[in-house]
Order: sequence, then structure tokens, then C-alpha cells
Amino acid sequence: MRHISKVGLGVAGVAVLLLTQATAAHADVAAQGNDIVGIGSDTIQYAADFLADGDYQGNPGFNAAGGRVFNFDATGDASGKLTAGATVVLRGGNFPVTRPNGSGGGLTYFTQTDIGATKKVQFVRSSRKPSKAEDDRAVANGWGGLRCYQLGLDGLRIAVSKTVATNAGTAGISAADLKKIYSSPRRSPRGARSPVTTGRTRAPRSSRSCRPRPPARSSSSSRRSASPRLRSAPRPKAWSGPRSTTRRRSRPTRMPSRRSRPPVRS
Repeated sequence: MRHISKVGLGVAGVAVLLLTQATAAHADVAAQGNDIVGIGSDTIQYAADFLADGDYQGNPGFNAAGGRVFNFDATGDASGKLTAGATVVLRGGNFPVTRPNGSGGGLTYFTQTDIGATKKVQFVRSSRKPSKAEDDRAVANGWGGLRCYQLGLDGLRIAVSKTVATNAGTAGISAADLKKIYSSPRRSPRGARSPVTTGRTRAPRSSRSCRPRPPARSSSSSRRSASPRLRSAPRPKAWSGPRSTTRRRSRPTRMPSRRSRPPVRS
């Protein structure tokens, strides 16, 4: 009996092991076949989630009609926090890759990495328009370029309080005044205009001509004394050694005698 019971326990243990190994292991859901995959910017990743799976107000998304859109987050955190080195399997049957984070990261992967016969990514989220270089790479890949669809607007707004008095007033600031505020030239601590913000090009000091400023006219004496005069620089001395003490004697001037004087007519 003991021997049989031991054999029975052994068979039961093997059976449980075989049943456990026969159970299929379920991995994370990955895109398959004709599924649509999107990557890129973290700025609009939640807007793309609403388009794919519906929003919090109960509006259905694209997947509610039977489609399958995989909108992968830019980072490995669902709240958008940066996770260095986070990977993702973009399509089933492929190795994990580092998550393309940001508009530039998504467009770079889209136009430079995912250029094989079987594409893993079908769209890129971007908070900016593609650059000319990125569009040129798409043309070189034989796609005819990149097609963009705008789904939102990220505009600049100026908030003005209607309850607290401000310099803007209750009506706000006009567009013309805003332009003056953001385009006015900045000044350095010494009061000089900044060459970056003024928009004016000035010739260098070496090429500008210097003109003397005329003095103020107060009186005739001061006008004569204050008039600008150009003085020549003193000539350099040819010899810097000790001076010679020898002097040339000058001959006395001879006065003509009375006999040699010419006659004077009276």
C-alpha cells in the first residue's frame, strides 16, 4: 500500500506538471496584422487615446467599431513621467525597442528606422509640423512625403483678471500693444541697445567716420580758443645720443659803406 501510494503521488505530481506546462502563457497585447500603431509626442498622447478608445464623457473611439489602434505612450509611465530606457514591442513578433519619445523622436523613428518592407508604425503624434529634412526623407523612402492632420490648437493667450485692477484694464491688451511688448528692443545695464533685438544693422566702429563736434558759441574769444585745430605730430628725433656742444660761428653782417650806396634822388 505504501509503495502504491507513493507511485500514485508521483503520477499525480507529473500530471499536474504537464497540465501546468500545457497552459498557454499570455503576454502583453501586441499589434497584429492590419492593426494601426502610433508613437511620438507626449503632449498630445492623451488626445490620441481619446480618439482610439473614447473619452471620459462616454464618447466612443475608433476601436469601438471593431478597429484596433495602438497608441503607445511616449514614456513607460501612464502619467507621462520620464522613464529612461523604457522599451515597447511595437508589433507582435518583433524585439522590444526604446520608446520613441517626443515629436522629433517619433518622426526620426518613422522616417529613418521603420523603413523596411513591413512597417511597424502607421502614424506619429507631433506637436509641430515636420521639417523639410524629415519630409525629404519620406520622399526618398518612396512615400511621396508626409501627410499631416491637425487635431488641436496650442495658441498663446494672455489672461487678464476682471476683478483685480491691472495695467491691462478690463478690456485686455490689444494685439498691437502685445506686439510692441514682445518686439521692443532690450537695453543693457549701461543703456546701450541690444544688437539682437533692435533689428538694425550698424557699421563697425572702424568703418564709421569720426566728425568733430563744433563747440558752443558763447563769445568771440572763446570761439577763437575753442576752435578745433589739427596739429601735426612731432617728428621723431633721428639721433638720441649725446648732443654736440660745437656751434658754428656766424659771420657778422657787413653794412654797406656810404660810397657803395646807390644814389637817392630827391
